[in-house]
Amino acid sequence: MNAARARPPERAGFGLTGLMYVRVRPEPGRIALPDMCCDVVWQGERLMLAGPASRGHAMVSGEKVELVNVDPLALRNLLGIPLDELTDQRVPLADLLPALDGPLSELFFHGRAADLVVPMPASGHDARMAKAARLIRAGRGIRRAADDIAFSERQFERRFRDAFGLSPNRFRRIMRLRHAVELAKNGETLSGAAAIAGFADQPHFTREARALTGHSPAALLPNVGKLQDSDAATREY
Repeated sequence: MNAARARPPERAGFGLTGLMYVRVRPEPGRIALPDMCCDVVWQGERLMLAGPASRGHAMVSGEKVELVNVDPLALRNLLGIPLDELTDQRVPLADLLPALDGPLSELFFHGRAADLVVPMPASGHDARMAKAARLIRAGRGIRRAADDIAFSERQFERRFRDAFGLSPNRFRRIMRLRHAVELAKNGETLSGAAAIAGFADQPHFTREARALTGHSPAALLPNVGKLQDSDAATREY
């Protein structure tokens, strides 16, 4: 890119709600946990859009990566397509949002990607789905969460996949795993983390970790996360 580029544009009007800014140079073996949120990724002076991740994946080591973790509901509203079409996909941003590729590239190029981060997600795009996600994350059963937002279970399953790219059950499993891993990384024993996060026991935690990431909890802990060398901000999902 030409270093004499124009002043980067203002953030207002992009329609993307940044929940967290991350700058990382992954080390060998680093693993990103599965996540419902999507990422606008700047790597090699090119922007990619990473959809919801139903499984953990190895991060490519060596090259510096910057990304903004974005509110899936805001992105779903902006794209106008069901978000499950992007699950486990990585697509050039220019292919999906060509009008935003240039302005957002300017922000990343000028070191202002963190400007996209706002204090709270734009849950007004679908307040009922945002409420349902919060309820499930807090431990509410899927049937009760559907009842709380006045949907049948079948309607709820369809709307949740459309809005977030994952089934409600997959989301519940991912949030429980992420909670347990966070507890363990902060010093809780594996058995204690399993119990607090809602697993039946430590072997249940281990089975789910392997199912969702391909690794045991003990193997995950030294290598997991996007937060290595990161600049953290707010995220709610």
